[in-house]
Formats: sequence, structure tokens, C-alpha cells
Amino acid sequence: EATPKNNWTAAMCMITHDPPSVFQQHRHRMVATLSTQERKQYVAGMPPLLGGENPDATSTSMKEAALICERACTRRMIIDAVETSDRMGQGTLLIAKNLQHQDVMVEEILQQRPNWKRGVEILCVTEKTSVNLRCDNVSTHHPLCKLLLAPLRLASSWNAGRFSRKSTLEYACGQALRDQADGRLMRIVGQDSKELHFNTYVDDMGLYDRAIQKHKLPANVAALLRLVLG
Repeated sequence: EATPKNNWTAAMCMITHDPPSVFQQHRHRMVATLSTQERKQYVAGMPPLLGGENPDATSTSMKEAALICERACTRRMIIDAVETSDRMGQGTLLIAKNLQHQDVMVEEILQQRPNWKRGVEILCVTEKTSVNLRCDNVSTHHPLCKLLLAPLRLASSWNAGRFSRKSTLEYACGQALRDQADGRLMRIVGQDSKELHFNTYVDDMGLYDRAIQKHKLPANVAALLRLVLG
């Protein structure tokens, strides 16, 4: 029971309580394949502990190799989202690492669909721009939107309930940020779909898989992952 003496404690319990979801959640691991040239660059920049062949790898070479994996995963994620829009007529929420990564994603989308426009088919969440995409306001609020992009650390306090798909990379972050991003789709108001799809993209070199399992890895490997992925 909440009383004037325990109201702050009661409020914190409400915040931390994780209620049962009314949505059926489908979580998919999507593997992005590096090109032959990307694979050569990766193994040349990474130490054996992270799937490379360079025993003298530096922090610079490792970060450059990690960026190759990020680009490959981003490329595959965008291809899948655009094809889903074309084939199924369904939009996707794409989670970017940061605002800079979001701009890169927009450029890649426009390369695939030059007739699309930012602010029309492509919407972006920024520090100054939010969205309210619900199933019940399609005709009045960005009716042509096909892809919604948002940086991970801005994935809160807005509604993407019009979409039933979210795609992301395995970014180095806490579970709370991941849950916030998922919550943009899991809206009681504005979400008509009872089945939601959450796609996480990893590379076929195993870097992001190692990141997922870092709590089970030896300390020296986990330390390298922190250095490489942030």
C-alpha cells in the first residue's frame, strides 16, 4: 500500500516492475556476410583471440576491423528493411549506434532507393525531433513513412507502434537501453499487431557473437571487446 511515508519507494517499485507483455515476441539472429575484401581486412587487423591473424594488432587496427563488421551488419540490415517494405508493405524501426551512424544509414538507404526522401519515406529521431507513429494516425501523421531511424540513446519517450518490426546491431550497451528501444513498438495505445519481430544483426566473423557472450568469455577476451566495441 502506498502512503505519504513510502510514496518514493512505491514509485520506484512501479518503475522497476516488468509487467507481462501482451505481445508475442519473435527474436531473430540475422547474420551479415563480409565480402572477401572485408574478410581479409578483418583478419589482418584483429588478434587471434577475436578471430584474426594479427598477433601484433593495435587498438587502432582492431577498431578499424570492428568498423568493417559494423558496416557489413548495417548494410544487411538496410537491405532487409527495404526489401520488407517492398515485398510486404511493412515498415521497420532501425536502431542506429548514434546520430553519425544514423546519417550513414540514411545515405545507404537513399543509394538503394534514390526516389525516397528524408522526412517522407525516411524519418529520423534526433535530439530535437520526435515521432508519434501509431496505427490509428496513419492518414494524418507521416502516411508515407517506410523506415524510422533512431539512435540507441534516444530510443525513449516516442511511439513507433505503427511498426511491428525492429532491427538493430548488437551494440555495447546495457539491457535497459535495449528494453527502451523494444518498448517503442510495444505500445498499448497505437499498436494493432500482437506479434512483434526483433532482429539483431551479427557478423559472420563472430565479433558481435562474442560481444553477446562476453560475460562467459575469459577476462582477456572480454577486455579486448570493451576496447574494440566501446
